[in-house]
Amino acid sequence: MRRGSTRWAFLAFLGGVLTAALGGCGEAPPSGEREPAKPAVGTSDMPEQKPYRDQNGYFAALPPAGWSQEDYPEETIRSKVAFHGPEGVTIRIIAGPTPTPGYSLDDLYRENKAKCETVLPAKFPNGTFAVKRGKLGERDAVLQTASIPSASEQEVVMAIHKGVWYSISFAAGDHDTFTQHHPHFERFCADFLIMDSDRKFSDAEVAAGLAASKKRLAELHAAAGHQAEALQYVKEGLALDPTNKALQEMKADLEAKLGQK
Repeated sequence: MRRGSTRWAFLAFLGGVLTAALGGCGEAPPSGEREPAKPAVGTSDMPEQKPYRDQNGYFAALPPAGWSQEDYPEETIRSKVAFHGPEGVTIRIIAGPTPTPGYSLDDLYRENKAKCETVLPAKFPNGTFAVKRGKLGERDAVLQTASIPSASEQEVVMAIHKGVWYSISFAAGDHDTFTQHHPHFERFCADFLIMDSDRKFSDAEVAAGLAASKKRLAELHAAAGHQAEALQYVKEGLALDPTNKALQEMKADLEAKLGQK
């Protein structure tokens, strides 16, 4: 498999696994706490930074100057945005309601620890994965790192605040690029502001959000070659949101591949 395809398969699978709780739900210092953010590289001649505030009021952030923004308009009850920088590096934020009331940071830690010990190594046997407790600013957090040779380096910081789950990830295609641009991620996390959202969701928005979750899981399984499982998630999504055109198209495509009508 080519390096590029390996990298994106890794990122797609890892992203799906790390957000499974919401969807259906270099390394930090040894102490588990972050060192003070270092100055980001290559900023002396960059344009002014522009604050970002998400549509649901979950957070505000200050992305690196000059980085491009990718929005995800299909998201409703979750907030999701990505900022793309030089050499293919990306900072991505996902925030949304926890999968169940009372879901805690301890639950989040246990789930991700199990994934790092079983699910991810089974899928990427030459990768290394680790999870530990740490900090996001002054808040307790879960820190996760993942590395697969010639594919990707990724670090994820996760926190929970008043029933909302936050995931901030940083990814690069190789270790040197990851290390070079990691100060941008440190600064981003230092500036990241978690807010108290008073956003109220309609039944239609909740249904659309749950359907989008099913779509993400279907895409994850389809990319892994599990067409039957992907089709099941598509059908579950359509049960929630019957007019979803993307899911309708996925259903037709998967049924054709499986030889179904």
